[in-house]
Amino acid sequence: MARLPGGIELLLALLTVCRCQRSPFISHVSQQQVADTGGSVQLQCSAPYSTGYPVLWIKTDGSVPLSTGCARILPDTRYVVRCDRDTPTYILEIHQLQETDGGWYQCLVLLDSTTRIVAESEVLVRTPPLILDTSTRSVVVDEGGNVTLECHAKGFPTPRIAWRRKDSRTLPGGKAIHRGNTLQIIGVSRSDRGSYLCVADNGVGRGSRRSVAVEVHFQPEVKALKPRVGQALGYDMDLECVVEASPPAVVSWRSKGRPLTDNRHFRVSQFSGSDDVIRSTLRVSNIEKFHIGLYECTATNQLGSNKAEIILFETVNPTCPPSCEKLYFDDLAT
Repeated sequence: MARLPGGIELLLALLTVCRCQRSPFISHVSQQQVADTGGSVQLQCSAPYSTGYPVLWIKTDGSVPLSTGCARILPDTRYVVRCDRDTPTYILEIHQLQETDGGWYQCLVLLDSTTRIVAESEVLVRTPPLILDTSTRSVVVDEGGNVTLECHAKGFPTPRIAWRRKDSRTLPGGKAIHRGNTLQIIGVSRSDRGSYLCVADNGVGRGSRRSVAVEVHFQPEVKALKPRVGQALGYDMDLECVVEASPPAVVSWRSKGRPLTDNRHFRVSQFSGSDDVIRSTLRVSNIEKFHIGLYECTATNQLGSNKAEIILFETVNPTCPPSCEKLYFDDLAT
């Protein structure tokens, strides 16, 4: 038989052989106990004819004696020991339960150095979910690629994992909620970018959640707000294009094969909106005959380049805007 722990051997050294007509036995031990973290459990062990024998409660994972008879051995005040000597029943209470308190507990009656009577009771500590650091925090994927988001959580009972969009939009595939540790997106599109919520729940506490950022990279898409714009000579006109790109694109303007930079006839301005959108405006000032023609708005990032074309043509009458202010003062002058 296996050697007994040192604490128990010390108790056996003090044991006086009991010459009773009946031998001790364990008639009852508590069944499985389940409680939440911070709660309490009570383990009972009834051992008739055990008077004069050491009766101990032991946690089996370390074989550390917690109590003997009606006395607590460990200094931890979360453990309370009581007993009913008439039965006799030995009671072990554990308060302010911690996750480490879960496991098997033995009620032990020591008959001599080689003989003992054992009964076991299991304590299950219900713990709220905790999402593990092995879970996905953020990903970057090129448009058209595949991506897998992972979410793992510990707790008891085993947490259930659900995925949803943080902005309440439907998930790729059309569902509002996906259940399981992994969420796979096949053929990623730019509409799939954004924040996804991993929610872990097991009925204990308020659950746990983590936001996972999905960044989708794609080559620029360029659109001209007005592919054709007209203006009279001597007036100003704005040519505008909208660029959507991730990572952000560098936008440039060209006309007749030449790049355009800020001068007395041209001025480029840009405004950054949401969702990787840039609005670029080329203002052509005091239009002359040689300004009439084709203009290109070109956007470039690491994934490629695209452009939109805008034709500026000559009109007899001025167009307002952007020339409203000039027209107003011209009218005053006449």
